[in-house]
Amino acid sequence: MRLRFHDDKLRVREVAQACDAEVEYQRSELRPWACIVRILDYEEVLVRKGLVCALLMGSWGVMAADGPTAQIDRGRDLFLHSSKGLACATCHSLEGKGTAVGPDLRRLASVVGPRGLLMTIQMSMTAYVQQIELKNGRSFPGIQKEKDGDMLTIFDLSQTPAVERKVKSGDVASMKPNTKWMHPPASANYSDPELADLIAYLKFVGTGVVKDVAPSELR
Repeated sequence: MRLRFHDDKLRVREVAQACDAEVEYQRSELRPWACIVRILDYEEVLVRKGLVCALLMGSWGVMAADGPTAQIDRGRDLFLHSSKGLACATCHSLEGKGTAVGPDLRRLASVVGPRGLLMTIQMSMTAYVQQIELKNGRSFPGIQKEKDGDMLTIFDLSQTPAVERKVKSGDVASMKPNTKWMHPPASANYSDPELADLIAYLKFVGTGVVKDVAPSELR
């Protein structure tokens, strides 16, 4: 394997010894002074002569030395704060910010392209949300977080932000596919440039690749 990057004589062998990882240069997607690193059994950040390799457990991570673009920064702001309804961070967490109620968007964005992410954002309903019917007559849309023995941990989406509830499985009358709760972004009326900004941010967090997304790529 060979690692090439601009104005630097650091050899691949030195990088591999420093982080105990495999290093592979991908000229087709990365800038000359960026690299991909696959973690073997740990995570750390390696900095060598302006080269920053973000090492993510069990995945491929890429970080360009100059950081995210202006579009990615706009997407991050939109993820955290939206003037068009609930922000994504109300139910999702990225980079340690937000609330991890819904699915892991970092993992999703690591394998799904811009058009697929657009379809996910605009879905009015998702398979993760169920209508929870309790034996006491109470009903609410929710996402089951975990089950520990006889105890269920469920996010109650009838509240904003969602409330985590502990419910005994014996107290649940039924859990059916949701037909009423609506995925908030589906009705936010984001413009194509806003959606491109948001998706560029998701792809950046999911893959580490610094790359802008044109609105035309979404259609």
